[in-house]
Amino acid sequence: MENKNNVPLTNIAEETARKSGQEKAEKYLNEDFPIRNSWKELMRLFEKNNLSEAVLRGQFSNQSIANWKNGQIISRESCIKIMLMLNIDLDEAENFMMNACWHDYFYPRSYKDIIYRFCLENKSGVGKAEELIKKYDYLDKDNADAGEVSGMDNITAYLNHEYEKKVAAEEDLDKFFIENQTYFGNFHRAAYDVFMEYCVDLGVEIHEEREVFLSQVGEKIKIIPGTIKKAELNLIQRIILKDSPNKKELYDIRDKKKQVPRKYLILLFLATYGETPYDTSVIDLNDILNMCGMPRLDSRNPFDWIIMNSFAASEREDFGAIDNLHKVAVQVFGI
Repeated sequence: MENKNNVPLTNIAEETARKSGQEKAEKYLNEDFPIRNSWKELMRLFEKNNLSEAVLRGQFSNQSIANWKNGQIISRESCIKIMLMLNIDLDEAENFMMNACWHDYFYPRSYKDIIYRFCLENKSGVGKAEELIKKYDYLDKDNADAGEVSGMDNITAYLNHEYEKKVAAEEDLDKFFIENQTYFGNFHRAAYDVFMEYCVDLGVEIHEEREVFLSQVGEKIKIIPGTIKKAELNLIQRIILKDSPNKKELYDIRDKKKQVPRKYLILLFLATYGETPYDTSVIDLNDILNMCGMPRLDSRNPFDWIIMNSFAASEREDFGAIDNLHKVAVQVFGI
């Protein structure tokens, strides 16, 4: 989508992130922000494939469809189901999942994601994907540390390489799962390892008892002193808080009972990145997100825009946006 001067809205959003102080930033988010619309991207895919939204009616509730039309992001599960219905190619799938809907891409250590990828590549559809998931549900488990099962440093890269090299037909997929069954699991190791590295960088004793660990994270990150009532939060603060981990979830992340959320990883990066130029900060964070299979920064995602604005504010020595981050740490980290 472009504006009347044919300048892409994504470019306008990023340029505004780089130049806006705190007051202008909140006004832009509240009045003019061009949030990316996953429904519009879905309609583009329908048009490309000569389909209409009527194909959704038998698969999704009218309420879900209405919510998507009104701007609600399509869930990852629904996103994958739609892609299988449309039989789109992998490039389109990656764009729709990560850029239009802001979800993590297919994870090579998740047997379900491998099956989704296989069915997209072979245009097998939703029914076949469900059949294969049921067939291989014995692979649905938490995965162990890489060294505990193989001595390899990067099982994810190994599985991705083996899949691309050896899997074309269903019999290849069966052999691939049998040969590598000890390597599968749904826990995202890369994001967890980055999380733990950040804790070390912040001087947090990662093996302390839960209460000690949590209080140290809150003290070191300093993304907010004091308690703020929800009614007192401004727009920027509300965006930061939306879907952020609470106290129990932080425990569960540390103890590998919950995946590290993308938002949490970004906040930790912000707490540790130091004073670096805007472009360097964006590149470094995108490299980390890419390594973890997470969507890169998108200037048309409100939370991402605030982070980009914070990088720019730091570069200008205008800490308005960062001050907003500091004001909400109690809610973000549940302390």
